[in-house]
Amino acid sequence: MITRRLIGTAAVFTAASALLAVSAPVSHAQATPSIRFDGDWAIDTTHTSANFSVRHMLVSQVRGRFNKFSGAIHANGKDFSKSTVLFTIQAASIDTNEPQRDGHLKSADFFDVAKYPEITYKSTSITKLSGNKYVAHGVFTLHGVSKPVDLPFTLSGPLKDAFGQVRFGLQSILRINRQDYGVKWNQKMDTGGWAVSNEVDIELNLEANPVGK
Repeated sequence: MITRRLIGTAAVFTAASALLAVSAPVSHAQATPSIRFDGDWAIDTTHTSANFSVRHMLVSQVRGRFNKFSGAIHANGKDFSKSTVLFTIQAASIDTNEPQRDGHLKSADFFDVAKYPEITYKSTSITKLSGNKYVAHGVFTLHGVSKPVDLPFTLSGPLKDAFGQVRFGLQSILRINRQDYGVKWNQKMDTGGWAVSNEVDIELNLEANPVGK
């Protein structure tokens, strides 16, 4: 249930799931712009989140997340617009805190996870807007359908934590239309309108660590 014009949001599938999950503290880390962070980085899954929300029956927002994902960033620390980003979500890891609903979302009515197990975003280029604001241009694939998507994001860091580990993050929010990706199930309500909105907000919060460290 996710789609075009990126929450962002999510990474996400984040976008800010939103691109949020912080299970271990990074003590008193200070941003240090002079830190170089060229090279290959992996997504730190313990400090990354991919969340989404969708309007239900015109009266409430149903919120959920994906619990399994991975990603790789090749960073050009001198000019981040020359970097590349790949983010992959395991569709079957969807979690809305309601097992029956999650089962329906995994079915052929929505994600059809048996046939389309992954949701991906792969950048083809990045444009710097101003300061730490960027837009990634790339391909978003959901439900077996790939479409070009511009993903706005904010770059945080790099910084060194209390243990000397260099980290940086990307936060993004986007909105997609699930109908664009063939996720078409819906139910007409007696009072008018539809049970599930076509627009889905995605929030991605990605934290990256250097590969091999």
